[in-house]
Amino acid sequence: MNPTVLFCSIAVLRCCGLNKIPIGGLSMTSEEFQSKCVQISHFIHYELSNWIDLAVFTQNSFEDLGELYYQHILSHVDMASIDLINRVVKADSPKSFIFEQQADYYTALCKLMRLKSLPSAVFPSMQQKFNSIFVQLYTQAKQTYISKINQINSQLLLAKQQSNSIKQATPSLSFLRDLTSDEDTLLKACSDCNMLRTRKEMLEFGMNYVDTKLFEFCDINDPQKITETLSYETLKLCKTSSPNIDFIFSPYQDYLDLLLDDINRSYLIFFKIKVYTIIDNGRSRCRQLFYTKSENDAVLEYKNYLSKIPKFDVLNQQKATAPSDYNNSLAQIVSDYSLINELKENINKCVTLRHRKNLLSKAVTLFEEAEYDIFNNFVPIQIEGAFADFLTDATTFTRFTHMDIYTNAVLKDKIKLLEDHNSNIYPEAIEYFKFYFNNLIRNKIAHGKYSSNSDSLDSSIFAHELLMDLCTLVHMIIRRSETEKMYRFIHGYKSYYEKFSTEDKNPVFEPLFNDMTGKKTIHTYDALENYRPIQVTYWLINPYYEKIYGQVDDTTELLALRNDFLSKEFWEFVLERLNDITSTGWDYISVSDEFLSVVKGLFKCNLSHDVRNILGNVHAALVKIKSFH
Repeated sequence: MNPTVLFCSIAVLRCCGLNKIPIGGLSMTSEEFQSKCVQISHFIHYELSNWIDLAVFTQNSFEDLGELYYQHILSHVDMASIDLINRVVKADSPKSFIFEQQADYYTALCKLMRLKSLPSAVFPSMQQKFNSIFVQLYTQAKQTYISKINQINSQLLLAKQQSNSIKQATPSLSFLRDLTSDEDTLLKACSDCNMLRTRKEMLEFGMNYVDTKLFEFCDINDPQKITETLSYETLKLCKTSSPNIDFIFSPYQDYLDLLLDDINRSYLIFFKIKVYTIIDNGRSRCRQLFYTKSENDAVLEYKNYLSKIPKFDVLNQQKATAPSDYNNSLAQIVSDYSLINELKENINKCVTLRHRKNLLSKAVTLFEEAEYDIFNNFVPIQIEGAFADFLTDATTFTRFTHMDIYTNAVLKDKIKLLEDHNSNIYPEAIEYFKFYFNNLIRNKIAHGKYSSNSDSLDSSIFAHELLMDLCTLVHMIIRRSETEKMYRFIHGYKSYYEKFSTEDKNPVFEPLFNDMTGKKTIHTYDALENYRPIQVTYWLINPYYEKIYGQVDDTTELLALRNDFLSKEFWEFVLERLNDITSTGWDYISVSDEFLSVVKGLFKCNLSHDVRNILGNVHAALVKIKSFH
């Protein structure tokens, strides 16, 4: 909301000192006049801004568009008149804007709605970009996917036929029969089937994931929904200084490009998981560099940072034809990016894996001592255990309403449950660990089918691959698990906001208020998040979360922030802010309905009499704000 909107009715009333105000042949009291102005201004900012009638996208000037908006206001706001709308538009517009004729008011209304470009100029380009990605590129990806699936099905059929030909062959009881050839053929057929089924599952996941992401934009099978979505996005773009259509559509193009790459290069996800931590660290470094260097310099440094990673095509070729070179390449990556030291640090600080810290630390020691055979048998089980810890963590908040700990879930089930609980698990991690790792690594180890010599090249290669998998998994858990977010939210909260304090009031009151209203957005290099008010409240005052926090750090900081949150002074501050909203009638949309649930829940806590009294007034204010909706 533009801050000038808040002063709309006040500014208008200052223009008149009359008990009765003549408007278009009618006479209104000042209260009626104020009420109608507020109603018109509210309609402009909350209703008119989202109007997507076809006519909006056919007007060739701001004057014509403004006139269309005027007609829409007149037909939807009771007792609205051109004179009233003009007064609201003039009061809300900058003082420098000159009003000499009605056309000026039409143009000013468009500016008041923050339109910097005409929808008619942007909409055709939106349609063109949508068609190029959601129609043409998507069709190409779909056809390529179907072709690859058909090819895999044919290969599966052939492998099964080879297997059956041996199993169903006429038995021979000859004393001289050598079973080696049949055994080798059967084992290869079984291995081929497992690989092909795994590959098919991975591609099916990739296709389903892309479909899900595209449908998040809109129902791509419904022409009306497509038009509506493109209209809304066009209006948003028109309110920016330089409309960037590519910014809206680039994620969807990336999804499709990555899917096509995944289809064409079966090894893509395998190697991407190995270096995911490095790429993520590079992105974090790049974001930090934007504050101290130019964009070009930051991007150049980011590229230089990643330049030590060999091309995936090269790694795949080495793995197939030059295993010694491949092993050296993996070892060099681990060394160049200090992955072992980083893994140790992450294991030590990871809240989610706090009960597995010793086991994982011993695993790293085994790798450092080149005990690859033991490491290779040990780590896959610990990876599955880490997923179990991740699942327990991801469902912590859910367990307050639905108690379940999923003790019998296998690895695939654990990952599926993580998906279902919106844990923000990396899609690449799902595709790799749920299918490739589970089918071809975990099952092999769990069923005792892994055997090698600790000195062998194969053991070393396998150990380096597993180490890099573990690096990515621990890194992902730290970035995505709920208790990690809880810890990061509380740790340093007070000290951070104290740095920006310029007033006498407690510096955490404003950010805590924004947490409760759902207004605060958490910006990191890899995510934009809004934490639910009720979830933040649990983090601050619930004993279960306090125990978790206390297992990894001193609770002094948590208790201090809790005292601020439950203090009389904070809730007096909250009440003052809410009263401002109820008295003006503005900015109420930014207040989450969950705030009311938080206040209701706080009455069940051990609070002072004074705080309870203030909470009663806060509750009344929130009920009033809810009625505005």
